[in-house]
Amino acid sequence: MTSNPAHIRQRSRPRSLARRVFVASGLLAGGGLIIAAGAGIWRGWNIARYRAPGGDGESAFNAWVVIDATGRVAVSVPHQEMGQGIHTLVALLVAEELDCDPAQVVARPAPLGVAYSNPLPLIDALAFKPGDTALSGVTRRALEATLRLMGQQFTGGSTSARNCWTAARYAAASARSALITVASRRWNVPADRLRTLSSRVIDPVTERSFGFGELAADAAQVELRRTEPKPREQYRLIGRGIRRLDSRSKSDGSVRFACDIRLAGMRHASTRHAPAIGETLLSADWPQGRAPHDAQLVKGRDWFVVVSSSWWLADRYAGSIEARWSQAETPASTSGYESALRSAVDRKAGSRVAVRSDPPDRPVTVRKSVAATYDTAFLAHQTMEPMNCTVRLAADRCEIWIGTQAPDLVRRAVASAAKLSVDQVQVVPCFMGCGLGRRLETDIAVQAVQVALALERGTPLQLQWRRDEDMRRDLYRPAAAARLEAGLGARGEIARLDCWLAGDSVVEHYVRRQLGFAPGWIPDRSCHDGISDAVYDLDELHVHHERVSSPLPVGFWRSVGYGANSFFIESFIDECAHAANEDPLQFRRRLLQKSPRQLRVLEEVGRLSGWGRPVQTRRGSRGGRGVAIVECFGSIVAQVVEVEIEGSDIRVLRVIAVVDCGLALDRAGVRAQLASAIVGGLSAALHGQIDAVSGAIRQRNFNDARLLTLRETPRIQVEVIDGGGEIGGIGEVGLPPVAPALANAVFAATGKRIRRLPLRLS
Repeated sequence: MTSNPAHIRQRSRPRSLARRVFVASGLLAGGGLIIAAGAGIWRGWNIARYRAPGGDGESAFNAWVVIDATGRVAVSVPHQEMGQGIHTLVALLVAEELDCDPAQVVARPAPLGVAYSNPLPLIDALAFKPGDTALSGVTRRALEATLRLMGQQFTGGSTSARNCWTAARYAAASARSALITVASRRWNVPADRLRTLSSRVIDPVTERSFGFGELAADAAQVELRRTEPKPREQYRLIGRGIRRLDSRSKSDGSVRFACDIRLAGMRHASTRHAPAIGETLLSADWPQGRAPHDAQLVKGRDWFVVVSSSWWLADRYAGSIEARWSQAETPASTSGYESALRSAVDRKAGSRVAVRSDPPDRPVTVRKSVAATYDTAFLAHQTMEPMNCTVRLAADRCEIWIGTQAPDLVRRAVASAAKLSVDQVQVVPCFMGCGLGRRLETDIAVQAVQVALALERGTPLQLQWRRDEDMRRDLYRPAAAARLEAGLGARGEIARLDCWLAGDSVVEHYVRRQLGFAPGWIPDRSCHDGISDAVYDLDELHVHHERVSSPLPVGFWRSVGYGANSFFIESFIDECAHAANEDPLQFRRRLLQKSPRQLRVLEEVGRLSGWGRPVQTRRGSRGGRGVAIVECFGSIVAQVVEVEIEGSDIRVLRVIAVVDCGLALDRAGVRAQLASAIVGGLSAALHGQIDAVSGAIRQRNFNDARLLTLRETPRIQVEVIDGGGEIGGIGEVGLPPVAPALANAVFAATGKRIRRLPLRLS
């Protein structure tokens, strides 16, 4: 990747969050200009003002589209590829609007720049969502436009498709218009009679045609004008999908992950962190004080690193280092913390974070009360590719090759650690062997720079953590607890639902790590996501949350707050159904009568699963079927899980999922991501747990916190409903329903209600 061109270069000095919030607040208060930007000015300015970097023989039309003399189209993708297929999806959008041959489209990582910013994760995390009373639609658009001008690039929160949907299509449509304009001038015919198809501009009257490559150089000089994308009825590719662009390179090994980077004179490094959280390094020395001739020891606050000519040598040498560590003042204990969470919800502590009130036409008399307490353990990310990166640090420049979900934050963190300006740092994003939120962090990049500072300037360094270091120094999904209470009316309807939640704030921890401080007033929607916005028609809903400081560092984890909170409420809805002596699926149907899209998804998953029929199991085993429905990240997903219970063993037989994500851009991609999320969710629900004893993380590898094996993986069926409306997210939406559906299935099979994750029958 070439260095960032001047026209997309960002400010050399990062601004603080407080400064940015002040600026955003001022713009919002002023109103007119920024609201106009949110309403449409940003879209055209984004497309016309910036141009993606192009090579020899290539013509850049705008920030997204480059065409060379052969007609090959290069698409700049501002989001990082970590298995979710975003390169292919953005190429699909451009190919649709440009009317080019999908076989002639390639995807490239976009450079860092304001043209590629993604404000949606921040808006979602800060509780700024459509329908929130805190922000009207116009004000939300204004905030989005303001945040776009700040230029932060993120891949996460199931926002990539939503973020690219408008900009990529408008960019491709404007490029297509420019190609048509040049062809009309050459033929001296009206532009509106020309058509585009399969990478050619065609005159249907004379049957003449130009290939895109023949027109590209001149067309790139045409002043771009706003061109509306195609109406939905004209789509040829959207909804059907195109060939996955990265399949071949991943299969033949030609794709480069960060750990595949090899540079002349490269050194390799292996890290050892403090055995327990909160400990610091007192001393680290070579055995008998004799260092190998090809090794170097670098010390940090709570770690040391050994650098050598290969990673295997560095790791072997690191294992021989004699280190002494200080003891933490208060050693971390997960068992004590989980007790504190349960105590908080039992005391009904916490501030009110959400309320919904829709009184029925007539008063409802509560005939039965239902109450239950649930909790979840800490979880590690367990990405298949351990944390790693490669840096080359010179006196006035730093290059870093890294798999990251936040390249702009990496650049700023590296600049700060290396004492360089932001313009002196070049981030080269690489494919990721899984992200799951772990690669939103900058810790590995900062550590690599700190080690590189101890080496001769200009020496390339590749730092890679061992698997046990990766698990013991993760930023975990926080443990959480909930108490739910409901009053049921004479017909079993839920007259009132109260929820008390306890846990820590992921957003606050993340902001503190990135900026060095975190104002206590930062709202964090993920603390109550999945409950405050539950899909059901409830007369009254009151949600409270108590922040209980975590002894372990916490971070974003696939589906964020929805993972735990959906387990809480969907398990409790099942308990309410049984308390009302009603079938769980029919009970949910009654609660969704005012929500046709959600009801359709629920009914379809019931039909496909054969709800009501016995589960086929082996002789001597018990079978059960459970259901859950969750709306998150703009999509609706219902799942039915079938289980077989033998003794204390839980065997998942089948998972049926139905998703309504608005317009499904690539159905094969949607099915793949739902299946991936289901496997990840089952792994966490059955095996996922992180324990700290005296500050030390007990789990060290996949044998301690298992993932599903191929033999354990059930049959998975995913059906996609086109619900219309806005584009919904996909990457995370398949995970939240699977744990409660599994727990509900276990109850159906055994009559035993499990209210803790991971699920244990014994």
